[in-house]
Amino acid sequence: MPNAKHRFAPLYTCEIGKTLEHLGVDISHWNEKNILDICCGNGFLSYHLLKINPHLQMTLLDINKTELDNAKLNISELSITHQPSTINHHTSPLILIPPDLKISLIS
Repeated sequence: MPNAKHRFAPLYTCEIGKTLEHLGVDISHWNEKNILDICCGNGFLSYHLLKINPHLQMTLLDINKTELDNAKLNISELSITHQPSTINHHTSPLILIPPDLKISLIS
């Protein structure tokens, strides 16, 4: 089985940045914006968004506790001053602060 770490290579940060730019979204200036990552899995998308802008306020939501734990571990490797909040698999998806943007890799 290949090492999952390749998904966190800088290439993906660049590609996600280009895709957002193509869509007319520039998150590099979104300081303190709240982003909800629905079905975050191992934190792939949140990780790369935080690489682009470490000042984003991320909330990660996933039904799988193991995936949430992996997401926390992956994101903790970034040198950011805050860690994203997470909603564990037992918590209802009640979000007290409405997010500025909702994201998901689920199609």
